Amino acid sequence: MSVASPTRRPGRVLRRIAVVAATVVATGAFASASSDAHSRHDSLDLTSIAISSSAQPQVRDDAFDTERLAGRTVDTETSSAANAECDGCAATATTLGIVYVDRGRAAKLDNVATAWNSCTDCRTASVSVQVVVVRRAQSVTANNRALALNAACEGCHAAAAAYQLVMLEPRGKRLSGSDIQALRDWVDAQVAQLSAQAAPRSMLRSAPKTAETPLDQLQQRVGSALGGAKTLDRSQDVQTG
Repeated sequence: MSVASPTRRPGRVLRRIAVVAATVVATGAFASASSDAHSRHDSLDLTSIAISSSAQPQVRDDAFDTERLAGRTVDTETSSAANAECDGCAATATTLGIVYVDRGRAAKLDNVATAWNSCTDCRTASVSVQVVVVRRAQSVTANNRALALNAACEGCHAAAAAYQLVMLEPRGKRLSGSDIQALRDWVDAQVAQLSAQAAPRSMLRSAPKTAETPLDQLQQRVGSALGGAKTLDRSQDVQTG
């Protein structure tokens, strides 16, 4: 029996002023940026969702956005979620959010990647990457986590990776178009690696600590592009099931 080619949906961006209700459509990427009239608070929400089904056995959703937030307080939420619900199906979700915080006093940053299966011989891969560049030292609360789960699933593989990087660049330098494309290619490479490997979690934990990690690669790429910006916070969480 032939298998349909993966359905790939581009991310959609919606910007809003004040409070605007928004609905996330399944298998569609969603992003929103908001601020109040006095620029006291700025926020960005960016997510990708891929859910495979018998009608679409292979689905991929990619979300990308780059935003400048100028509020005194900011919060950024990036996430990716992949779910396979039919036998032999596959779902892939990737998110890359790049945020510049120009004058914020406090920033709350959340990044989450989830992958789960509830079928037979199905696969899910989810990668969420959050890069935040601030112009001045400030209070930063960063949360980064990944979850991979198989529920009553035989012959399945779920993999989720969350990468979060916060850098200080007081000169206000931005990533160029080629820098951003290189990061998007890097995200594609991470999800390809997750999709290809079926190593148990114990093998991932036993990897040599001296080996260069994907987070090391991300930090080097962004730091080099910004001319030696200082790293304020960094985190990676990779889970397989």
